Amino acid sequence: MAGTKKSVGRKAKGAVRSGATSDGRRGSVRPVPIPSGKSSARATGLRREMRGLVSRLSRALDVLASAKQPLVKGVFQNYGVRCGKASCWCNDGHLHDTGILAAYEDGKRHSIYVRKRDRPRIQRQSAEYRRLRKARAEVVRLSEAIAELSDALIDALAEEYAPRRGE
Repeated sequence: MAGTKKSVGRKAKGAVRSGATSDGRRGSVRPVPIPSGKSSARATGLRREMRGLVSRLSRALDVLASAKQPLVKGVFQNYGVRCGKASCWCNDGHLHDTGILAAYEDGKRHSIYVRKRDRPRIQRQSAEYRRLRKARAEVVRLSEAIAELSDALIDALAEEYAPRRGE
């Protein structure tokens, strides 16, 4: 995920931030498919789009609600290091296996050594933490999109009242 760039700022009017686009990218902004024409046809299209977003929102909420195991905040990283001893086999390219948990606290990165016996558990808990954070972000994106579609639906159905003279 390194190197991905998120757009910051306001979205274009009539655009919705979606969880996944047709080409598989996540979090991109795409135009809302709002049909033009009669308000009832436009409202039908908006309702259809909203039902699809509500369905995706339900799935994302199910992911969050299904969480049962303890989580570890941060990213588990497994990599090789050299110990520095002249006679060690790591000097021949066979590096020692080392695991760390990298987490940010108050804007600073902290790396914590993870013991060998704890690595599988920490790796699972860290992966679950990331999965739930992604589901939460999806809930936020979908909620914003549903709110925008709700506003558009209300606008499509709203009529201005103008009493006729002489009646």
